[in-house]
Amino acid sequence: MIRYLIISQLALVALWGGYEFLLRKEKNHKSKRYYLLFSLFFSLVVPLVNQMSKIPDNVAYSWEAPVFEYNLKYVESSVLTDLETIVLLGYSIVAVIILLRMVLQVVSLVKLLKNAPHYPELNREDVFQSPLNSSFSWMGKIYLEQDLPAEVAKVILLHEDVHKRQWHVFDLIVSNLFIITFWFNPVVWLFKKRIEEVHENEADAIAAASVGSRSYQEILIAKALNVSPQILAHHFTLKSLLQNRIKMLNRTINPFRSKLKTALTLPVIIGMIVFAACSKDADTTSTAVDAEIQEELKYDIAPEYVGGQEALFKFLLNNLVYPEEAKNKGVEGTSYIAFTVNTDGSISDIHLARNNEEPSLDEEALAVIETMPDWQPAMKDGHPVAVEIKLPIMYRLSPKEKEEV
Repeated sequence: MIRYLIISQLALVALWGGYEFLLRKEKNHKSKRYYLLFSLFFSLVVPLVNQMSKIPDNVAYSWEAPVFEYNLKYVESSVLTDLETIVLLGYSIVAVIILLRMVLQVVSLVKLLKNAPHYPELNREDVFQSPLNSSFSWMGKIYLEQDLPAEVAKVILLHEDVHKRQWHVFDLIVSNLFIITFWFNPVVWLFKKRIEEVHENEADAIAAASVGSRSYQEILIAKALNVSPQILAHHFTLKSLLQNRIKMLNRTINPFRSKLKTALTLPVIIGMIVFAACSKDADTTSTAVDAEIQEELKYDIAPEYVGGQEALFKFLLNNLVYPEEAKNKGVEGTSYIAFTVNTDGSISDIHLARNNEEPSLDEEALAVIETMPDWQPAMKDGHPVAVEIKLPIMYRLSPKEKEEV
């Protein structure tokens, strides 16, 4: 998981850099839009490239995990909240806050637009009067300011029609989902800003071609009012983008240079694919199995619970419960649980490797292993291999419990 996250975020940074230094000032807006969307989805896929070639799932190897001792005295005194839990909690809180904020913005906009009447001067079912002090498009509908001069309304309608026809709202939904998920990466927020910029440039280019660049720029500057942008809405005059939009309208096109710069982004993409294919999982390489044992077991990297042995023992500690039946009898023992870690890390074929004298101990251990999350698979020659794991779980009573029996 750590490897996936690192490569995914590095891909976003690299592809954003490629856009910023090679493509941003070019006028091929449709290609720029596709590049930005591709970059977001590519960042989700590229960490998986070294998992795409797998050998069959047949179990060819085995590994015996360290003994886990379940001691009631230790359980009673342990503190289960640690840095990892705090970080996860903090991440979740921020993600939920961002999600709720976006939902509230959408809800407030829906309420605001619910009773908006159709624009009287235009005979179109998808054009309404804007309740805000700006013209904008949202979810397939266009909202124009009231009392606009006919020529100005026509120009703004041309602009907002582009947003509607090109389904730019889809891009905003995608970019906002990435922000919710990867809010900690500043580049994700920049991706959304660049996507909005491309949307406006694309709409400006098409509208300006219809009415003339100079006339369009005059209207654009005249309508640069103070507005309060709503989530997923494309406002005709957004002051933060206005300067770039004017510059883009006046920029000359050099087709050869544009194609060359687009081609130069390919090494960035290929480089990330090669990096992901050659990289190894940082979690997996930390497994405590020496080279001699690995050679004996015929795989290069042993399987590992995500987070390592400490995380595995913490999972068992948090989920195992000493069976009352065994506790009342004063019974201690070791349950030997076997299971297979498949090439995709999933767990299967959970069974007892050795029966315990007290069945309730085995039943509890089996029940907990059934809920165990995926592991990092073992690796052989750069490919994941299926491995059978034998995990001894040792039950020990505290001195106090023994006295009470």
